[in-house]
Amino acid sequence: MKSTRKHLLVIIILLIALGATGCSALEQMGRSSSLGTDTIQYADFPEQTLRDRQGQVLIEVPPIYELMQVGLALTEASEAQPYRYTHPETEYYRKMRETFDPYQDHAWIAALNEETRSPTSYRAIFAYQFTPQGIEGPQIYGVDHLSAAFQPSLDLMADFAKETNFDAFYQQHQPFYQDEIQRYQDTVPVQSIWDFMEENFSNEVDSYHIVLSPLMVGTNNTIKFVDRENDFTEILLFVPSPVVMRNHPLIPEEAASQTLTRSVFTEIDHNYVNPATDRHLEAIDRAMRRLSDWHTGSGYPTAALKFNEYFTWAIFFPWAEQYYSGEQYEAIFEITVEHMNMRGFIQFEAFAEESHSHREAVERLSRIAAS
Repeated sequence: MKSTRKHLLVIIILLIALGATGCSALEQMGRSSSLGTDTIQYADFPEQTLRDRQGQVLIEVPPIYELMQVGLALTEASEAQPYRYTHPETEYYRKMRETFDPYQDHAWIAALNEETRSPTSYRAIFAYQFTPQGIEGPQIYGVDHLSAAFQPSLDLMADFAKETNFDAFYQQHQPFYQDEIQRYQDTVPVQSIWDFMEENFSNEVDSYHIVLSPLMVGTNNTIKFVDRENDFTEILLFVPSPVVMRNHPLIPEEAASQTLTRSVFTEIDHNYVNPATDRHLEAIDRAMRRLSDWHTGSGYPTAALKFNEYFTWAIFFPWAEQYYSGEQYEAIFEITVEHMNMRGFIQFEAFAEESHSHREAVERLSRIAAS
């Protein structure tokens, strides 16, 4: 049901951000320096796929995507920054290294070593498929413009898969992948998050597609796909599998499930938050005009992009407080604040607390909604 609660969190947090700098959302606004943050890709879903995925959550460990994670794990950059590219503290990782270390001098790994891209640049490989001719695609997802990072080396990637007998490794670990998928389904309440988003935002999504890897860590990402011919939207999410959080040195064991849930929550909500942010770009530019007051880390060069990070992580807490016990909630709140401070979002704790408890903002929202 669409109600006045739609856009509730959007306006509350926007008002708080504006209030923190003495600006009003209702001021006459100038031209924004921020570009829109909501990006849409297009897909050509087969009719049967549209029917099968309507209202569903698909979770998988695709072989082509896992091969890419193996390749990235073998690079010099991964060894230099282990928790950015991959997770080195699991039995699966150790078995992977035992299997593939003898091939570190392969031309594909050498090509990856020459790249200086972020690991997220390689996400589009999920849309490709193994065929008897090598690696081909994409057939459904329109990711050609995302594929420049690996397009020249597809033949090398296919040769690596053949030379290392990657398929045998992948098939051998199918029970492990299926167990990770089942653990994810049992641990992460995706439907509850989905319901929360569509109770509080106006846009609707038809399918969630979650791509897991037991190697990936720190490069969570999301892409929104809209079918070219049908009224159908799928959110694609790239997130770690449960084993990563269970073995992470910075995550207490008792908070592993909450952290796993937060990792996908803060990707899912970008698909709802970003369109809302784009309706308030000028106001956000005014409120966050001194960017260094809000973020001291790298990346996120515009006010809108910084605001989105604050926003997507802060609205995790209203959902989490409803879902978790008091002790669980306090634990994940502290871990999240510490993590955001480490990332350079130096106002996050105040932002989150204000957005959660600011009753005056709710009253202002009611007056705006009624006007």
